[in-house]
Amino acid sequence: MTNVACQKSTTGCWLCGSQICVEFAPSRLPADLTPDLVKITDKCYGLTGRLLECKKCGFIFADTESVRAIEPLYAGLVDPDYQESTASRRRAST
Repeated sequence: MTNVACQKSTTGCWLCGSQICVEFAPSRLPADLTPDLVKITDKCYGLTGRLLECKKCGFIFADTESVRAIEPLYAGLVDPDYQESTASRRRAST
């Protein structure tokens, strides 16, 4: 893996602040981002944006560009299947 500077729009690693990172995984997000993409009950659950690994502390984190692309999707999220399973999830956690 090639060392890359953590993106200039970030403060570096979220834990230690180092600017030396490697790409841990490329983005697996589709080009057309919609709120349905972030549904927990959707088949796409678990897709990630680009992930970086800090070479100083080993922390793996999403790059700022990916976070900025995904974060607004939650404002428009409607996931009735997830809402309907609230009671069973509460019982399972007690």
